Amino acid sequence: MYRMGELIELYRHKAGFTQAELARRAGCSQAQLQRIECGERGCSLELLSAIAHILGIGPQTLGGAILVYEPPPESQR
Repeated sequence: MYRMGELIELYRHKAGFTQAELARRAGCSQAQLQRIECGERGCSLELLSAIAHILGIGPQTLGGAILVYEPPPESQR
């Protein structure tokens, strides 16, 4: 099963956005988006909804992944 960050990255690539462009449009920093995609950080429902809208997908496409969010092990931080 995909994690939220992996899904965001997958759909971002399909839409042809760079991290910087998607972050700018969603109202967050590129660094924040990078941490979300890598699984180092979760995100608010507001940001998740904005990202989904920009990517042209329903928030529920990414929302199921929230339930399986797990921070990376200490050794990968």
